[in-house]
Amino acid sequence: MDRTRTDTPVAIPPLPESALEHQPTQDRASPTPSSGPRGGEPEAFRPVFLVGCERSGTTLLATILGRHPRVSMPPETGYCWHLARTPPPQGTDLDGVLSWAAGIPRFADLGVSAADLARAAHGVDAPGLDPRGVVLRAMLEAFASGERTTDRPKDVIAEKSPVHLFSYPVLRRWFPAARFLCVVRDGRDVVESLAKVPWTSGEPREMHARQWRLCMRVTRHMSETLGADALVLRYEDLLARPEAVLTRACAFIGVAFDPEMLAPRGEESTVPGWEAGWKDKATRELDPSRALAWKRTMEPRAARWLSMLMRPELARWGYEPGTASGLSERARHAILARVCAPIWDVRVTRRRTGARSLRAAQRLA
Repeated sequence: MDRTRTDTPVAIPPLPESALEHQPTQDRASPTPSSGPRGGEPEAFRPVFLVGCERSGTTLLATILGRHPRVSMPPETGYCWHLARTPPPQGTDLDGVLSWAAGIPRFADLGVSAADLARAAHGVDAPGLDPRGVVLRAMLEAFASGERTTDRPKDVIAEKSPVHLFSYPVLRRWFPAARFLCVVRDGRDVVESLAKVPWTSGEPREMHARQWRLCMRVTRHMSETLGADALVLRYEDLLARPEAVLTRACAFIGVAFDPEMLAPRGEESTVPGWEAGWKDKATRELDPSRALAWKRTMEPRAARWLSMLMRPELARWGYEPGTASGLSERARHAILARVCAPIWDVRVTRRRTGARSLRAAQRLA
């Protein structure tokens, strides 16, 4: 069988720019910091949303940041995905949205009672905020309140849901001071990882490749749109240079790097027990050998095929793009559309993102 395996860790290639300063180089917008509250207005709610393509290392980064004494990082909520898939009736008031939110599957993972959520929501001082935004804010604040201690307040409220990458316009509209932290990973490793998890293991690699390409394009759009309120980090850099990358991530969210963040704990707030089967590695010590694992485990023929399909985005994000194939971007799109069309809309777009495109996510608001 045409497969190559070796136990030797693969060297992480340098980025075309400084490793920690890399952002997509095409059409990069100038950073524009968000505006703070104006005189007489309530203090701005400044959550941090950690987003990215599935299986890109978002849980790993969330778990590490969640160990910081000032950072509240609950389990994944998938809030906007649930809003898109099974929304409350149009025009539902705050109490109606609260009732809906208490029934979404992941609410139980927060360890917050419906009564505590209601108290937090009715205490939100944000005149004019959409009730759906009020309830999300209340969820995060109620979870943070449960973690709060007298000597170390959890004053940085964060949330990690990869699918919220597609909902960033909605979240930004609800919370204009929100910041977005995104993790990207070599698409071939993402494809390999998606092939192993229970909810996508039967899907063709081409569909995973298409999902990754879409996520990278939305990531680039988000980075260019939000400027200084968005930070994109590479998974491979986190594994190779954890202190440097985490120092930058901590500065972005407004805290100082704490070496204890790199020390695994017995239980992590970011990984509920029912998800341990596919998120357990995120709770362990960092393992640099997990970077670019596709070079050791993927069949060469599959690697060449995926590299061809994902070549433009791989190169844009500083990854080895593989041998030039001569295919145009239009031809790549046609191949992926032909392979994925029968199942893409039902199995990916509706189920994972809850929206057919970034445009649909924007219409959510």
